[in-house]
Amino acid sequence: MDKAQRKIKDTNIPIGISGQNTKSFYGNPFNKNCVSINTLDYSGILEYDPSELFVVARSGTPLNQLEEVLLSNNQTLGF
Repeated sequence: MDKAQRKIKDTNIPIGISGQNTKSFYGNPFNKNCVSINTLDYSGILEYDPSELFVVARSGTPLNQLEEVLLSNNQTLGF
């Protein structure tokens, strides 16, 4: 991340943050001249306490992975 931050700061151009591009059909495609940052490698569930209905996941965590863990305790996402 530090390398990416320096690159963005030094270039002063737009950035595009993406994961699996599941919402790319909504429009506003990335500018071809932007710095692209992909979150797929930044994934995983960091904390989960089923009794407190509490979960912390990294931004690149696929929803199906999160849903699978929640389902093991008869829990779901509220959307």
